Amino acid sequence: MTAPMEITASSNKRIKHLMALIQKRKARQEEGCFVAEGEHLFAEVPDRLLREIYVARSFYQSSREAVDGKDKPVYVLEDRLFDKVSDTKSPQGILCVAAVPQWDADQLISLDAPLFLLLDEIRDPGNLGTMIRTGEAAGIDGIWLLPGCADPYQPKVVRSAMGALYRVPVLEEKPDELLRRWKDKGIRLYGSSLDASLSYDAPDYRHPTAFVIGNESRGISDEMLSQCDERIIIPMKGQVESLNAAIAASLMMFEAARQRRM
Repeated sequence: MTAPMEITASSNKRIKHLMALIQKRKARQEEGCFVAEGEHLFAEVPDRLLREIYVARSFYQSSREAVDGKDKPVYVLEDRLFDKVSDTKSPQGILCVAAVPQWDADQLISLDAPLFLLLDEIRDPGNLGTMIRTGEAAGIDGIWLLPGCADPYQPKVVRSAMGALYRVPVLEEKPDELLRRWKDKGIRLYGSSLDASLSYDAPDYRHPTAFVIGNESRGISDEMLSQCDERIIIPMKGQVESLNAAIAASLMMFEAARQRRM
């Protein structure tokens, strides 16, 4: 185990580095790393992705076994300093820097009958994290983010995904080239739209499938909707006009999962 190093001042260069990764998308993109906070998210990080560990002094004194045996740099922070760095209201005393997972887009697209999610300007971090977590539960093969989506590696998305971000392929790409490759592979696009008449549980999703989920307030853009092979709707009763984007995506993914179990 690497001997822990103590940090007592917020001016320390490691703290500045950590804060940049927490607060700035550009820093995360340039370094290819992000911050995962809390015991669960730390425990879930694959060893191949783990880069650095930061713990509050009180946590280290009571639970040092959580970091013992990890051959990575360990930084012990004064409790007040850790609380200042933390992005949560109730810090658990441990966070880490992890490398952004790398995924082979061509390999995913070449799967026999892939099931994808394509997100069009999903802005809410909680929604995005929930889709990633639910996607893992439903057996999704990959999630693509078009320009304008929330950063999948910002702290709130990481927390909402609950570790699924380490395991579910999440890729960011511009639509033109991506859609061309998808259509070459016979991947059909199903767009969620309130103007549709086809119920979401009617199509056969056992073939290569991608669900397109649009912006929380505007829905799918006209440009992207025009690229969809089918427009589908989730039938609703009462006076509800629409469902939360993450809930809509969950229903569609699990309907595809149900069909594929048959």
